[in-house]
Amino acid sequence: MFKKLAIEYSMAVGQFCEPRSPWQRGSIESDDGRLRVDMPRKTKLSNYTDKDIQDLAMLYNNTPRKCLGYQTPTEIILNEIDVALANVNLALSLRL
Repeated sequence: MFKKLAIEYSMAVGQFCEPRSPWQRGSIESDDGRLRVDMPRKTKLSNYTDKDIQDLAMLYNNTPRKCLGYQTPTEIILNEIDVALANVNLALSLRL
């Protein structure tokens, strides 16, 4: 299904993990383990406020990752946004 979507929308296709194969998705398993420290299994989300969830997301999104060259996910997405905006600005300047 993902490959079909990637072709249909001209997206780059990454590697997709097989079901029930946790060794193929190491960083996801690692993140799940870190999350379980703060939110053990069978914990009800109703026990947490929106701010609690936002704080956890901020913590994880601002933690450097080896798979990202020791950059944070936040740094990566901000860089991608900067590149996209630069491309838009370039395209707009070429139209003038």
